[in-house]
Amino acid sequence: MIGELIRIERLKKGWSQENMAFMLDISQPAYSKIESGQTTMTLPRLYEIAKFLEIDVNELIKGGQLSMSTDLSILQKWGLDLKVFIRKWRLRKNTP
Repeated sequence: MIGELIRIERLKKGWSQENMAFMLDISQPAYSKIESGQTTMTLPRLYEIAKFLEIDVNELIKGGQLSMSTDLSILQKWGLDLKVFIRKWRLRKNTP
């Protein structure tokens, strides 16, 4: 999911949702909905997010290429459920 990848990239930079919301000139609750997939994003907004995160927008659109070691260390740092992440990562990896 695009929102999950955005969240991971944001955490890699050590930024809060408030930081991203400020840069995007939106509220933190509105930004939270982007990461959770509760809102539909426009392409200009997606490009803007990719620009701030310094990643290629195509990686977000295609589902990205996740690095297990990097992403797991970030997830552990933030206390996220690793089993759920690994299950989702494997499903996404096996999807054409």
